[in-house]
Amino acid sequence: MLKFLHLSISFLISAATVIVASITSALVTEAVTLEDINRLSRESFINGSSGELLDINSTKEVLMNSDSDELNTPENKDYFMVDSDLDNEDFTNENNNLPETPKKSLDDYFNLINRLDDPQVKTEMLVKLSLKYHEINENQAALDTLNDALEVSKKVENKPSRILLMIDIASAYIKFRELEIASKILDNSLTATQEITAQPEAAALLIDLASKYEQIGDSEKAKTIRSEVENIVAKIENPPPSFPFQPLPLTAKIRIGTNFFSGQNTLLNFSFAVDARKRWETDEIAVNFNFLNSYDNSRNSDEENRIVLDFITQYKHYFLENQYVFVNLAYLQDDFSANESKFSYFTGLGFNFWRGSTNDQTLDMQLGIGDLARNSNIVNTNANFPVVQYALIFRDLLFVDWKFQQAFILEVPVSNTANYYADSRTVLTIPAINNWSIFGSLNFRYFGIPQLDSPNLSTSFSAGLEYQF
Repeated sequence: MLKFLHLSISFLISAATVIVASITSALVTEAVTLEDINRLSRESFINGSSGELLDINSTKEVLMNSDSDELNTPENKDYFMVDSDLDNEDFTNENNNLPETPKKSLDDYFNLINRLDDPQVKTEMLVKLSLKYHEINENQAALDTLNDALEVSKKVENKPSRILLMIDIASAYIKFRELEIASKILDNSLTATQEITAQPEAAALLIDLASKYEQIGDSEKAKTIRSEVENIVAKIENPPPSFPFQPLPLTAKIRIGTNFFSGQNTLLNFSFAVDARKRWETDEIAVNFNFLNSYDNSRNSDEENRIVLDFITQYKHYFLENQYVFVNLAYLQDDFSANESKFSYFTGLGFNFWRGSTNDQTLDMQLGIGDLARNSNIVNTNANFPVVQYALIFRDLLFVDWKFQQAFILEVPVSNTANYYADSRTVLTIPAINNWSIFGSLNFRYFGIPQLDSPNLSTSFSAGLEYQF
């Protein structure tokens, strides 16, 4: 009896060992997590220091051998199954042994790929699938799939990764002899590449673009791109000093916004703004003009139409990389606050606390002294010299390419601090297509001493389209 019991226990221990080993093997084989899938992002295919493109298949092999603790998700299984099958399966009529037709097999893969959520992985799979369609002469299906890949690629947030996908798509169109479509995609890729400030990444993308332009017969553009790459490489090897600055070309933006309501009352608002900027080695000029016209027939007859006219121009001279002197002039007419006109001029010192990798990423503080004059029926409106101005200006990028601007200005007369003026300006710009963007702006103006029966605060909001030259 004891011998039988001993044998039974030994058998159970052996069986348990086999089961545990099987489960461990399955978990190791299947443990490719969503985090690993994200590592397939084309961003990870660029070496940050050298700009070299890594091999996708070797990256995928690393992921397949990952020792992650998380179990595989259905989406991840779909990705690796489809990717492996598309790489290894022969869909030609001569060698295909599947019971269904080659096109039916590829259609099944198409439905499977559409279950993926990651736009980058999905685009890569669709491009590969379109090439398989092309191999079996299903040309229309190949073009349709490639067009789907182009649409999905627009959802990829990382710009270098999105450009790489667009180049892959253009390469497939070249293989399909759709050279006109390929040329348009390459042109859009080139425009996007020229906006990348990281020079190694830009150079790697430009080299790839040059080869594609050669393939479609545009040797002149390929030659121009290669010349640009040579300039980038020269700058990388011999970087210019951070100060004096590299001169920047004139940039200008125009914003137009409007809204209309008609019912018991009629309300019409129209806004127009211009923002221009130019920087030299040690000098910078910025001009900002804003106009708002508001019509409301529910107001008194002499106040149905109100306007806000705001003009600011500023000159900076940098004597150090992060320190400068400034002079600014400003004019404001605000019918909502009974401020018929306000003119001011200030000069002082400015400090740059932070400057990012693009011209749209800065944090500056300014402190100046000057004077202002008002033509208004506000009580105790005049202030004797001097008037102190404090300004804080912040610009940054949100969600990769959304542009955010925030400026706060405070003007305080030394002889009568209660008669101060505060101005807050916020602008958010979201890229739409080419040079067009959608914007929203919010402006608060606060007068320390208001007109009788009028509020201290004046608020204006506008939204519409922005075009950048």
